[in-house]
Amino acid sequence: MNKHFNVNETAAGAGNSRAMEADTILKTREIPKSHKSRFFLSIFGMLLLSFFTFTNNAMGQVWDISTLTGWGDVTATLSGDTLIISGRGFMADFYDSPPYRPPWWNQRLQIHTVIFEEIVSFEGSVRNVGDGAFDDCTNLTSVTLSHYVQRIGVTSFMNCTKLNNITLSACLFEIKGGAFHGCYDLTVNCRMTEYPDIIYQSDYEYGNEYPFNDIKKLCVMPWLINVYDYPSGKYTKEILYDEVLATPTNEEQKINGTINEFPIPNLPCKNCYVYKVSLTEGIKYTFCASNGSIFSTETDLYDNSGNKLFTWIDGCGDPYQSTFTGDAYVVVHCDGTFTLTYRCYTEGIDEVKSNKINVYPNPTKDEIAIESEFPINKVEIYSLIGTLLISESNFKEKISVSTLFQGVYLLKVYTDKGLTIRKLVKN
Repeated sequence: MNKHFNVNETAAGAGNSRAMEADTILKTREIPKSHKSRFFLSIFGMLLLSFFTFTNNAMGQVWDISTLTGWGDVTATLSGDTLIISGRGFMADFYDSPPYRPPWWNQRLQIHTVIFEEIVSFEGSVRNVGDGAFDDCTNLTSVTLSHYVQRIGVTSFMNCTKLNNITLSACLFEIKGGAFHGCYDLTVNCRMTEYPDIIYQSDYEYGNEYPFNDIKKLCVMPWLINVYDYPSGKYTKEILYDEVLATPTNEEQKINGTINEFPIPNLPCKNCYVYKVSLTEGIKYTFCASNGSIFSTETDLYDNSGNKLFTWIDGCGDPYQSTFTGDAYVVVHCDGTFTLTYRCYTEGIDEVKSNKINVYPNPTKDEIAIESEFPINKVEIYSLIGTLLISESNFKEKISVSTLFQGVYLLKVYTDKGLTIRKLVKN
């Protein structure tokens, strides 16, 4: 009689038998103490390694980047995609070839944000951006410089192609050649009240290049907009301002602001606050700041060409009558917090150029008649914020104002003898 051999059952039986033997051995034999020690040491080592890995990732890499030729206690900490420069004094300069690259050179593509930490004290914080510090950080998108940074090194931000905005503090007085070479989309906001020294350095490839040569836009203080030292280049040049003022009205308006002052020895740098405002030709204005202290405040008014139009010292004085329609800039100089009070005056508008004009009826509902001893070339009606509402080049005695809402407007009458501005009231 033939017997059928079941391989699976045999293998299962053998496996069960070996498992029982192994279980018996484990129950009757003890693991040597030396083996236990090695096991626990291995586990402890793995935990320790994990702890240091976690700590390194959380705390970031830290480097001492203090200058070797002067006073400095400066460190750089790379945490994730953010590099923080902290400490006091001067950071080191770096060069465009190994082994003098900055310590984060191999991680430069990781860096998206650079922050110069600010310490408000007499000693200040980090005073400079080292030569070649952020060269080829092509993923860098944000840079915050402290108010204490006084110098920008040669090729410091060269080829930071994704960087589109940076503000240079009022205390910065020196920029080296090629500082922003290759930063084609960059807007540089210069808060300096005087033109900085430009230092060229021929031992760098782009060290002899004007630092703003490649940027997109340069924004400067009103009085520096037409200074020759900021030469025109491929970039556009605009006036830097902090805030836009609401259109002045006959009612007094107020706005609060703060100017931060930093006690930096041997540097006559002063912050100021700049407002942009729209003026209308013929209207009178006052802009005056006060800070509620014994210290003097000064408020200056500039036009688009950097000309100072008027100054108010320690409060409001006589109004300024605008001779143009367009943007102007109100600059407040004082310490700490301040209140800017401003308004316009439409009563008693003076004629910009005198000639005998008679306007009636005024106030009016539908139309006005204008009489002049000279031929009238053109008549215009503006809102108080300078918007042209009606223009008539072929004027014939009367002009309709029926489309205007009730309110106060400016009437401008042009003759061969000049321009006359009158207040017009629509009922």
